[in-house]
Formats: sequence, structure tokens, C-alpha cells
Amino acid sequence: MTEQLPFWKGPWARFLLAALIVFGLRLHTLEQIVVDWDESVYLVVARDLVDGGTLYRTAWDHKGPLLYAVLSPVVALADGSMVPVRLFATGWLLLTMLFVELIARRLVPSEVSFAAPLLYGTFFSVPVFGGLAANGELFMMMPACAAVWAGLVWMDARRPEWLLLSGTLTGAAFLFKPTAVLSVAVVPLLVLARASGRAEKGWLRRVCIDGTWFGAGLLAPLAGAVLVFTVAGNLGDALYATIAFNRAYVAGTPFLESWQQLSAFFGWTVLGDPFTFAAVAGGVFLVLRRRSDHPWPDWTGLFLGGLTLGSLAGVCLGRNLYFHYYLQMALPIALVITVAVAGLAAPRGVWRKLAPAVLLLAVLSAFSPHRSGPEGLTRTPEEDQTLRVVAGYLAQNKAPDDTLFVLGGQPVLYYLTGMSSPTPYGFWLFHADRWDAILGSRSTTLEAFASSPPDWFVFRPHDVRVPELEAFMMRFYHPVAEFGDTRIARRVP
Repeated sequence: MTEQLPFWKGPWARFLLAALIVFGLRLHTLEQIVVDWDESVYLVVARDLVDGGTLYRTAWDHKGPLLYAVLSPVVALADGSMVPVRLFATGWLLLTMLFVELIARRLVPSEVSFAAPLLYGTFFSVPVFGGLAANGELFMMMPACAAVWAGLVWMDARRPEWLLLSGTLTGAAFLFKPTAVLSVAVVPLLVLARASGRAEKGWLRRVCIDGTWFGAGLLAPLAGAVLVFTVAGNLGDALYATIAFNRAYVAGTPFLESWQQLSAFFGWTVLGDPFTFAAVAGGVFLVLRRRSDHPWPDWTGLFLGGLTLGSLAGVCLGRNLYFHYYLQMALPIALVITVAVAGLAAPRGVWRKLAPAVLLLAVLSAFSPHRSGPEGLTRTPEEDQTLRVVAGYLAQNKAPDDTLFVLGGQPVLYYLTGMSSPTPYGFWLFHADRWDAILGSRSTTLEAFASSPPDWFVFRPHDVRVPELEAFMMRFYHPVAEFGDTRIARRVP
């Protein structure tokens, strides 16, 4: 008879400890206004939806609709505060870590499974990757991890409803950010390998049946989204933003340039983070050795390889390799490291000695000096204070129906002040030549200014690089305040 361990000695206690560590690593950002540029845009679009706007029409961005849908209730309750947004993002991450724990338990003994969610959460607590932000990778990976877990449950249970659930969660992940499905592509790979590997008669028919269950689940949320947008009358706007624009965006970067960025990116990762690299290399070595005393399922190597390659493809698909793209690799890296720990510990029962090393790896990865962030994704206290002052000034001096246009400064000002823009391109797309060539956002914005000029302009002088806009501002606006490198101008009555 197996002795029942007290809860505080069991695997769920270790998972809760990992969750508390990650919560603590993110705690210092609760009141920080801006961690990453993208999250500011997400909050602006979500705020526009709360105010009755139409997605992809009255406020424009090119991520999937579920990203803004899940943020909208939080934005409605937050009333311009960042604390509820930060708490919600951290809670979402902890839920994702739960699914990472469940995946890990399918691969390794529960004594060491806590290492996977701990490492995964640490990736999303590292400034250089933008992981502290409420970014797209943080949100898309929850349904993606849940889909992978459901697929692994199917590997044991062989009940079609698990494939249906996996496909549905994959469709949901796509509606957050399309690249998420590449991490889940390992599930159809396992379906194919399981059937063909047995070499039984009718295996192709079995693959078709299983694939139909997965595909039906995948199409269900996509069909639901099409129906919602069709009823709302903006299906064309949604398809253009999420498919046509993204396709042009990816194609806009030459392949050679993308390859150079990728090489430099991984070179920086290997040289700047030897802890993670050494652990991953050790995990790969152990997977390739396939030691007979490992307690792994026979499909572990195929699963880790497919998950890693699929996630890497998701990182690379953006072509312009921003550092937060790399967060899609957090799942395979965390699982490979955990398998390495299990492979070393389980045969000799020394996991208790190795567990502190895993924790040390997480802490070192979070606080080692090279993590200060070459891209500056975490804003300085001075920038944060400037945003607070600018938002406070606008809140005190604006009329109830005043509109705002932020050029070059942080678009989170729309969220903090509750002000709207007269153009759907009220933030980063306006002055970027590359995106303007795809969208025509600059001419659209100038036309909107002609018919409905904003009451306030917030800008940084070095960002005013459009002659037409500069002439427009000099003619109709006068400066009223300056804080740091940010200036505020008001329309002349």
C-alpha cells in the first residue's frame, strides 16, 4: 500500500511554490505604467471596444480578436488603472503554468514536474524578452498549452473528445495570435506517428478519423469568429487586419535580413545565457541517448522535437525578430530542461539535490546582469514618471469630449486619460514608412485631421518627421506644456 504524503510534501505544493515565485518576480510591475509598447496598443483597442467602438475599424491593430476580447472586461473594471491589468496578466500566466505542469506530468515523475512551470514562468518574468508585459505571447500560450495537454491525454485515453478539445483550443490560440498554432502542430504529428507506427491495417482511415475530430474542433472557434464579424458588418476589416496585413508585414522583410537577425538573436541567447543553453543542451543529449531506465513515454523524443521545431517556426515567422517572439520557445525549453532533470534524478532518486539547482537557474536567469535588456523593453522610472505627469496634466485640463493624438509617445496615454483619437491609426502605425506603404495609414490620418482635428497633440520633437503633419501642427496648434522629452500642444480655438 502506497503511503499518502501530506499535501505540503506533494507535487501540488511544489507547483504552488513555483507559482508564488513567479508571482513574486512580477510583483514589482503592478503599478508600472508601461512595460512594452505592444501592450499599450492592446489596451487602447480594448478601451475602444468598451466605449462601443468596432474592432479593426475605429481602433486598428493586427492581432487576433480574442486578445482584445479578454482584455476588454478588465479594462472596463480597471477604469484607467494599471494594477488590475497587471494582476490579470499574471493570473493568466499562472493558469498557463498549470497546463505546463500537467504536460510535464505526462513526461516525467511528479517529483520533478514543478521545474517546467517554474522555468516557463521565469521566461515571462525576464525584462529582455518583454515577458513582464501583458503581451500577445503571454495570452496566446494559455490555450496553446491547454491544447497540447489535451493532445497528450488523447495519447493515453484514445477518446476522440480529447482531440476535439485539443482542436478547439488550437483554434482559440489562433484567434489570439496565429503563430501559436505552430506550437500545437505537434499534436497532429503525434496522431500520425501513433497510427502509422503500429503498421496496422486501416491506419490511414484511423488517421483521417482522428484528424477529422481535431479539425472539427479547430474550425469551430474560427467559424464562430467569422459569424460574429459577419453580423457586425466588419468581416472584411478583420480579414484584412489579421491575414492580408500580416502577410504583407512578413513579406516586407528580406529573407537574408531575417536570417541574419535570427543568427544574431540565437548567438546572443547562447553567449548571454549559458545557464539555459547548458541545460537545454543537456536535455537534448539525454533525449538522444534514450536511456532504458528513463521513465519517459516512447513518444517523448518525437514530442519534444516536434514542439521545439514548431515553436521555433512560430518565432521565425515574424521575420522581424522582436525579442518577445522568443517567448514562444519557453514551453519547449522548460520541458527539455525538466526532462533533463528527470533523466538524471529519477534512476538514482536524487531529484531533491537537483531541485535547488533548477530554482537557482530560474533566479539567475531572471537577475543576471545580461538580462538588463538591450532593447529597453522595460521603461526607466523617469519615463514612467513622465507618462504619469503627462496623463495627469491632460486629465486635469481636457474637456469631456476632447480628442487626442499621440505621435511617437506611448499610446497608453489614450487608456490612462480615457481620450480617443479621430483616426483608427492613433499610435505607432502613423509615422512608420513600412507600415504606411501597406495600410496608407498616413494619408487616412491626415484626411481625418482635416475633417475632425484632435484637440490635443502629445509628441516628442524628434518623432515629428512628416512635413505635412509638422505644417498642420504649426498652423493650428500651440504648445502648452513640456515634460522631459514630451511636449503637449493644444488646438487654437
